[in-house]
Amino acid sequence: MIRKKLLVEGDVQGVGYRAACLREALRIGKLYGWVCNLPNGVVEVVMQGDPIAVAKLIHWCREGPPAAEVEKITELPLSNEENMDSEFFTFKIKQF
Repeated sequence: MIRKKLLVEGDVQGVGYRAACLREALRIGKLYGWVCNLPNGVVEVVMQGDPIAVAKLIHWCREGPPAAEVEKITELPLSNEENMDSEFFTFKIKQF
């Protein structure tokens, strides 16, 4: 299992990015975490799962849904020591 955090910048809020990301994570399977809108216009995606599943979702996030215009993605590793407990039983849309 690996953990990653993505900060997705561009025209990514108000275009269905979170809902589409949730659908894609569930389609891929073996992924846990969340997607949420941040107050600064960035979408945050935090994920844990099988390395291949994580790589597939990262690839999808670079494009997003058709209405989105992803300009930049910052990928940050998360250590296994960080407290992820109850957040990682499913993949969900999280409210900031």
